[in-house]
Amino acid sequence: MVQFCLKPESMKDKKYKYLEDLIEDYLALKSEREDAAAYESKMIDKYNSFLKDQESQLKDDDAQHAFKTYHQLKKAEENKKELEDELMEVEGIFIDFLKSLHSKRISYESKDDNKNKTTYLFWLEGDLLKSSE
Repeated sequence: MVQFCLKPESMKDKKYKYLEDLIEDYLALKSEREDAAAYESKMIDKYNSFLKDQESQLKDDDAQHAFKTYHQLKKAEENKKELEDELMEVEGIFIDFLKSLHSKRISYESKDDNKNKTTYLFWLEGDLLKSSE
């Protein structure tokens, strides 16, 4: 089962002291959003597959299994929504900062756990945040 690392409610409306923190949050949330969408899709497929294989009336065990899968699907939908909300907030802060730079681009180098470097380029097109990733 995939678990998502959501920040607690107290971290909403976070003020960033360093640009690196903002960019790292943005990149992490984008990655988590992709994982959440894939997990939600998996749960939808699992639920629909289960329903397709059932008769018109569910027995107790089957009904319990259906409820468990339904509950997992709803939880996946909630997690995805929370990630979307937080990503919108972080993206909004990032966009406001980029607007203040008057069409300049930002280059950012990130290192993963294996010390591999990835360079990102961020800019605005209209009011949309774009990146080289």
